[in-house]
Amino acid sequence: MHAPPEPACLRIHVFRVEEGLGNACVLEFPDGSCGILDWGTQKKAPLEKALALARKELRFVCATHAHADHVLGIENLFQECARACITVKRFVYPASTLHKRSHLTRARLMARSLRIPCSSIGVNSFKAFPGEGMPPPLDFADDQSWDIRVLEPPLTTVADAEIDAFNRGEVPGNNTSMVVLFRFLRSPHELGQGRALLTGDATRKGLSFAQK
Repeated sequence: MHAPPEPACLRIHVFRVEEGLGNACVLEFPDGSCGILDWGTQKKAPLEKALALARKELRFVCATHAHADHVLGIENLFQECARACITVKRFVYPASTLHKRSHLTRARLMARSLRIPCSSIGVNSFKAFPGEGMPPPLDFADDQSWDIRVLEPPLTTVADAEIDAFNRGEVPGNNTSMVVLFRFLRSPHELGQGRALLTGDATRKGLSFAQK
């Protein structure tokens, strides 16, 4: 008898970082491809593991927000991906404010020098036709069996946070943190069911918006 196929799954590789735990993750998708959600570490071992998992390509590198414990190592990650001939298909982040002291700004500059496409991302909270205001996809499977969407922050929240941060001479903080949802899209009778909610450092208000 043939063994039943293994259920499709999302594997989340979480690495200890300098400031705590959980701010450097490699997401390994059911098809074996990978994306990175935050990279707040400069340690060698997690980087080597991430490069090994990525093999030749990363679907995306995503910074949930600009705090150093979530983005400290992204600049170096991009450099090492280039040396290893690993393609980074896109770099995304929730707040577009540039700040000279920000590790996110330096990561963006490095991405630009390496010709990695960059973009801020958020939820359209203005009135829209049905379906047009839905949470934007961060990525999705070629066969449409799963997707990963950004549920938070609203673009209006980011705009206000950028102005407040600019006036204080700081980078935007936790109120701009992304909340990301991975979900399988197949029918209940097929393998590969379940969801994973990745919350960054979202505030209670941000989590409430994402829940809606």
